[in-house]
Amino acid sequence: MKAVAEHIYQRGKRGILYIRRRIPDAIRMTYPLKTTHITLSLGTSDLREGKVRARAELQRIDAEFEEKQQKCGMGCASWAPKSISSLTDEQLQLVGQSWLSNVLAGDEKRRQEGLDDEDFDELGVKLSTQRAYFGRLLAQGKTEGVHRPLFEYLSLCGIDYVPSEEEAKRAGFLFTRAVVETLDHQLVRQGGVLHTDSIPSQPPHPLTVVAGIGSVDSSDKVEGGPTWDEVFELWRTYVADRPKSTSIAAQTPWRDLQRFVKEKEVVFPGDVTAC
Repeated sequence: MKAVAEHIYQRGKRGILYIRRRIPDAIRMTYPLKTTHITLSLGTSDLREGKVRARAELQRIDAEFEEKQQKCGMGCASWAPKSISSLTDEQLQLVGQSWLSNVLAGDEKRRQEGLDDEDFDELGVKLSTQRAYFGRLLAQGKTEGVHRPLFEYLSLCGIDYVPSEEEAKRAGFLFTRAVVETLDHQLVRQGGVLHTDSIPSQPPHPLTVVAGIGSVDSSDKVEGGPTWDEVFELWRTYVADRPKSTSIAAQTPWRDLQRFVKEKEVVFPGDVTAC
């Protein structure tokens, strides 16, 4: 693709314009494996019209990034990640379900937004290539290649996974099965077939599964930690160049939240439970 303006590229015989936006590292694991950018057609070859459409699409993508950041709240808000050296097969299978659900949610959203012929063909080739690669690794039992994605995904969820060599091999094998299963579902969708019976709609968060965080058991209750004011300050400064108007507009709901937690005697954010 040829760059013609910031975030805008041109390709194909008709010179159709596209936007291409890099996915922030902090939320990359919520997108399909090895996906580093979001690329969308603007449906026009006219640069002036393309810039107008690009502004709207970029605003929508920024909102999507922020929404995914919020959905990763348990992991991103984990100031002291839980250190884990061993996971049961059941825990690893549930982590795999969480991965599958997140990837397929992104896949479905992309398809709902529409794919032109070129993007559709590129996606098909990409999925087929990945399926062949990871399927071969699974068949050979050579699953070291998924250790990094697995560890990064767990880290994103607030889990510091430091396994032994034997533990890592077992975990890698089970996670590779989840990756292959995810790709199989995507390829079925690529063929225009919907099959969602075996897809968990709302799998438990890995931190809940592995470390018990978020359960209603009082023994798991987190005491101390960052205060409400510190959490708000982190939110306010986390996004570079966040518009001042956004921070000002957030003051009213923030004060409402402060009154609410005071009434409920919830001193720290870590004291919040599901009930």
